[in-house]
Amino acid sequence: MRFGLYLRGGGAKGAFQAGLLCAFWQRGVQYSVIGGTSIGAVNGWFVLHNAYEEMKEFYLHMDQSVTDMKASGSVINNSLLVKKLQDLQANQDSSVEAFYVNYCPVQNGTLREKVEDLKGTDEAYAISRIGWSALLPYNLPEMDFAELKRYMDHTDLSLKFQEDLDRHVYDGLHLDGGLLNNLLIRNVLDHNCPRLLVLGYEGSREEYLESLGDLPVSDRERILYLASDEPFDGSDTYNFTPEFLKRRFSQGYDKGMSFPLIKLISG
Repeated sequence: MRFGLYLRGGGAKGAFQAGLLCAFWQRGVQYSVIGGTSIGAVNGWFVLHNAYEEMKEFYLHMDQSVTDMKASGSVINNSLLVKKLQDLQANQDSSVEAFYVNYCPVQNGTLREKVEDLKGTDEAYAISRIGWSALLPYNLPEMDFAELKRYMDHTDLSLKFQEDLDRHVYDGLHLDGGLLNNLLIRNVLDHNCPRLLVLGYEGSREEYLESLGDLPVSDRERILYLASDEPFDGSDTYNFTPEFLKRRFSQGYDKGMSFPLIKLISG
């Protein structure tokens, strides 16, 4: 049986997701359709190419240039992450029907969500869209990621982001899909998969389903939601320290290796 897969965004928290995916891969779990937002789109690209060893390498041996990178300008530069995808040498899994990614074009100070199926498209085109899906707004003084995490521990930037939108700071850009929708790219439910695995970071299945609002009961029954047993801080999005990435990857891997596979079928 092949499953549907949706990978939520979360920046550095994606290490947990990657560990879980690697464990499921080792246990023979396969997918018929994939959707991903932000770092979930990045992880989804690895899954689409069956590049699990490369995904593991990405998180467990994060390039020091990423760890030392400073945030500056109107957006957080993710070009080093994009280059990792460009360097990937692997073929797409032909049995995956679709790979959905969302991002947010900005025009006249307004965000809108756009969803694209990138399966089988030109790889440079696809990677550019994944880069957009993972492009976070910034527009703050320059600081490294350790400083940014500390700053975000006690700062809510939602008001400033709205002010920047109103000032047309981001017009013409394509920003992180999670700014509008980090719950579920519903296109994945259009495919004939009996079970949809949603990999998040916190909360129970019941809490997750409640957040989906008017989703039909028949679709809700198909969803299996998996998240970390240890809570994340919101600022962990920016925690690219090797210790954090390795610890969270290991937690995801352990959860994936111990999870009863029968529950993937029976819920």
